[in-house]
Amino acid sequence: MWGLSSLRVGETSKAEALARVPGLRELHDEDGKKSCSADECLSAQTPPSWVSNPLIWSSRKGYQDIYAALHCWGTRYWGLDPHVDVASGKVAGFGYRIIRSTPILLDPGILSASPSTNNPFRR
Repeated sequence: MWGLSSLRVGETSKAEALARVPGLRELHDEDGKKSCSADECLSAQTPPSWVSNPLIWSSRKGYQDIYAALHCWGTRYWGLDPHVDVASGKVAGFGYRIIRSTPILLDPGILSASPSTNNPFRR
């Protein structure tokens, strides 16, 4: 996350952003269209845990006691996806999406937050 926080809108070049945030790739939707309003949409995905994510996801399907026990032991389903929007070769915006499973099996069972320079949290 340090790499993402070091970006400056309108100042940091695309090359610098790619060097600072490992794994950034062009992002398109299923139809091959850009998924942002900038010239280029770059995104990365943090590799999920190969232990906790499958355990939590499979226990979600009707095994409340197992799910609760895993949460008591600190096991969580999680994901972190940074994104960078580029316009005219410079960073036009950036942010991330973080998701985490909730301790109680309610629909949808996941907390999600997506702070961004394009849509910042407000007081």
